Amino acid sequence: MKNIYSSLSTIIIILISTSSTIFAQNQQPTDYTKTNVSFPAEEDLGSVRISISAGYGRRIASGAENVSTAESDFTDGLRGGLDISGSISYVGKKNLGVGLLISSLSTSNDGNIPFNDGVTNFNLKASGKDKILFVGPAFFVRFPGKGVSFNMLMSLGYHGYSSEIRLSNSQISVSALGEGSTVGFGFDGSLDIKLAQNVHLGFGLNAFTGAVSELDITVNGKKETQKLSEKENLIRLGVNTGLRFTF
Repeated sequence: MKNIYSSLSTIIIILISTSSTIFAQNQQPTDYTKTNVSFPAEEDLGSVRISISAGYGRRIASGAENVSTAESDFTDGLRGGLDISGSISYVGKKNLGVGLLISSLSTSNDGNIPFNDGVTNFNLKASGKDKILFVGPAFFVRFPGKGVSFNMLMSLGYHGYSSEIRLSNSQISVSALGEGSTVGFGFDGSLDIKLAQNVHLGFGLNAFTGAVSELDITVNGKKETQKLSEKENLIRLGVNTGLRFTF
């Protein structure tokens, strides 16, 4: 028994010694390599931004009441058309700046409108053109990223309106032009995606508000100013795309 115990003791000592050596080897310090993680930096977009855009705009104010279906269809056709916008902005610290915002909506429509002179029913060929122009100084905000940025302009400025209509048939021809202006608010937002150095493709959305209370109306060369019983609402929305240049 004593010899067995002695043998077992020897074996245990050898196993403990071996295990300690293995454990010590496994505890050797590991050489870790320090890795620096970097994130994409905001792109320097310069201090000047110029945008040129074209798209579709539409007036969203409600139409006149108590009119015929033909008249309603004709005026509805004058609500939507070509939206052309442009701006130039100077951007300072913290991506804030000032600029100039210009935007126009041009629409046109043709149709036939039935009339009654109290005796006879007849149709008149109608041709109309509307134009709304906004020009004003703007406050500019930029949200930059890597290869992309979101830009906003908010403006208070001049809002001009003109509407021209011509009615005619084989016996009569009448033309009228109404012009007016007011102060309005404008907003232009654009997501700009980098195409090349200093050149970006922009996808924009704009909105404008304002209402004209009187019009200078010219009928067959005779001009007079008329107060409107109901203001001509110039609220409109537009979507566009175009190029942006930064310097």
